[in-house]
Amino acid sequence: MAQAAPQIKSAADRRQHRRIETAWSALLLLGNQPLRCVVVNISVGGAKISVDAADPDAGLKALQTGTSVVLNINGIGDFAGTLAWVDGAEGGLQFRSEERR
Repeated sequence: MAQAAPQIKSAADRRQHRRIETAWSALLLLGNQPLRCVVVNISVGGAKISVDAADPDAGLKALQTGTSVVLNINGIGDFAGTLAWVDGAEGGLQFRSEERR
C-alpha cells in the first residue's frame, strides 16, 4: 500500500502565534540610533517591520541577523528582541521571552 506524500505546511501554518496586521508607527532602537519603521504585523512572539526604502541610510541591510534591538511602538510600549531576518526594506523581529521591556 502506497503511503501518502507528507504535506508541507506554509510559513503561516507553522507559526506558533496568530499574527495581527497593523500599520503602527514605531522606532527600532539600535543602541542610541533610532530607525523609523512601520509595524506590518505583530504576534506574541515577534513582528514584521518595514523601513523607508527611499532613505539609503535607513535600511536594514547593514544589520546582522541576531542583532539585539528594541521596538518602540507609539502609544503601546517597548519590546526587546532580536533581528531574525532581513529582506530589503523589511525585517522580522523575534521578541525575547520577557517580551515587553
